[in-house]
Amino acid sequence: MNLIKTTCLLFVLFSIHTASANCARAYELYENARFQESFEWMMPCAEQGDAIAQQRLASLYEHGFTDSGAPDEDKAFKWVQLAANQGNVKASYNLGVYYETGIGVESDATKALEWYQLAAGKKHLKALLRVAYMYDEVDGTVNKKEAIKWYEKTYEQARELKKTPDSAWVVYEGDEDEQARSAAHNLSVIYYFGEMGVKDYSKAFQWASIAAHMGHSASQVNLGTMYSNGEGVKQDYTLANKWYLRVAEQGDSSAQFNLGLHYYY
Repeated sequence: MNLIKTTCLLFVLFSIHTASANCARAYELYENARFQESFEWMMPCAEQGDAIAQQRLASLYEHGFTDSGAPDEDKAFKWVQLAANQGNVKASYNLGVYYETGIGVESDATKALEWYQLAAGKKHLKALLRVAYMYDEVDGTVNKKEAIKWYEKTYEQARELKKTPDSAWVVYEGDEDEQARSAAHNLSVIYYFGEMGVKDYSKAFQWASIAAHMGHSASQVNLGTMYSNGEGVKQDYTLANKWYLRVAEQGDSSAQFNLGLHYYY
């Protein structure tokens, strides 16, 4: 009896070790962008309940790195949902994307917002901006006051992570600047058009200036317009042309048009 128990225990330990080694191989291939090869290694790990493998398998199905070589959105949704339900933060964010855009499931803004908020609560930087955007633009979830709160939260957190990186946060390369300037730009638009009920050119200029100096091209054009019209700042055609020119040289047609008008008149 003891011999049988010992033999069974050794078999279980061997099986666990083998599974762990297989998952490590799956991760290695995936992280080295050998996605097609990683698929066959990822599948058994996902089937054993590994949340990271499930999240990655969903991505492989979404983008067609499968045994068939074709995307399968239904299977992508199945696996990302399994991973998200286990608390995987990347899967939670991705499930929000799937619900928002209708990948493998009917679009549902309310459920998308719920998953984005869950991911944001688990320190996923992009999720902060998506929550703000859902409150800002998406039918069924629009709440401009909440949008402003979440855009400000995104900007502040992104700038903080730029100064003091924190491994507890899910942050991809370049995320800090991208999320910060997008949040600042969208805040400027809300204040410029008075989407809270009253236009506030001063705040619109403040946020547009931040985004423009961070390289957001649309905010650079908008900043030129505010200098040109004297909105939120003293009218200054020289500075208006400076910002228009910066973007016009990158091929932006609206900046080229506005710059042309200034030179013509």
